[in-house]
Amino acid sequence: HGEALRQALATREYRDLVDEQIVLAQQVGVTAVPTFIFNEQYAIVGAQAYPAFQRMMEHLGFPPPAGAGPPAGVSLTFEG
Repeated sequence: HGEALRQALATREYRDLVDEQIVLAQQVGVTAVPTFIFNEQYAIVGAQAYPAFQRMMEHLGFPPPAGAGPPAGVSLTFEG
């Protein structure tokens, strides 16, 4: 696998694809890595803990399964 990677880097085999993805990321406002995009309209930027993802899923209409819940003392309200 290492040789294939070296060859792709040397020949710039994926340059156009990478450039297209960079433009797309800039168009949707990605300013940090990682950025997780949901429904092409919401984003979680940066390294976030599980509650941030659970809030987003609930906001999108996907509540946790029955019996699942946040750790004690964690509030999962969505603002915005």
